[in-house]
Amino acid sequence: MNCVVKIKKLYPQAQLPQYAHEGDSGADLFSIIDCVLEPGQRKAIPTGLAAEVPRGFELQVRPKSGLALNYGVTVLNTPGTIDFGYRGEIKVILINLGSKPYPVQAGQKIAQLVVAPVAYADFQQVEELSETDRGSGGFGSTGLQAKCYVAALVLAAGTSSRMGSANKLFLKIKNKTILSHSVENVLASRVSHIMVVVGANRKTAEIELANFKVQVVFNKNYKQGMSTSLKAGLMALPGEATGVLILLADQPNLQPGTINRFVETFTRNPEKIIAGKYQNMVGNPVLFPKKYFSELLQIEGDVGARSVLQKHLNEVITLELPEDEILDIDTPDDFEKLTHIIN
Repeated sequence: MNCVVKIKKLYPQAQLPQYAHEGDSGADLFSIIDCVLEPGQRKAIPTGLAAEVPRGFELQVRPKSGLALNYGVTVLNTPGTIDFGYRGEIKVILINLGSKPYPVQAGQKIAQLVVAPVAYADFQQVEELSETDRGSGGFGSTGLQAKCYVAALVLAAGTSSRMGSANKLFLKIKNKTILSHSVENVLASRVSHIMVVVGANRKTAEIELANFKVQVVFNKNYKQGMSTSLKAGLMALPGEATGVLILLADQPNLQPGTINRFVETFTRNPEKIIAGKYQNMVGNPVLFPKKYFSELLQIEGDVGARSVLQKHLNEVITLELPEDEILDIDTPDDFEKLTHIIN
């Protein structure tokens, strides 16, 4: 379905929307100003254009995936709607969810413009609605799959310097590496998507993971600490993810049933942080709802998500975990102990 959208340039430097490839649904929108988006900052970026939308259609302003994935810059009210009667300047509300200032340049592609048909409704007040099997659970409640999409983020990028020359993730127990044990347990659970962040020994890790149905994410900044792995994973999350379960690759005895407890608890409490607990210590694994993603992206240095967890302790539900499942490998003695447990 084609239509004509009349575009007026409000400034000489403005550029008309452009389709990058034949058959694309989204046409690129361009900034007419230079500015800097600080972390957490939002701005309405002018395009210098006004449009006359045909009756029966709307214009939708949508994010560019490259900006979102690589820099954490996205459209805040997505999709933004430009109605038939609007004649003002088209502006794009960008927000920087990344950890570094992002420079926007004049002439840069900042969003996509999609033309979409509109259906008009006749809203009628009634006393009763017809019965269905949906809606009894409240607004937004359509069952586990529609309500809860948990992505598992397995952190496997470290150098394991405390283990000496060997990378602990490739040590073997029962003819399987520590990394394989950990990933197999996650695969056997009910998480919706699995990502493994690798860094040190990248090639070895990629070979090890080649036969697993997981998404491998390379953290080129792994030497700068665990926070960089968290960010790399978060930036690669599927858009439909409602929560992220952060797991350590050196906890190879964490069982699928335990991982399922996190998913099930989150399904019942989708706004809460779900964290593991052992002997009054709260920590990994930890499952964060989507509303905390931007805060997690601000973490710096060789720390995990503990600072965000501690900041929101009143929003945390803890799950008591058995000692033999949360044991991680930091020293040769830890490896010996875990070998005995798994064997």
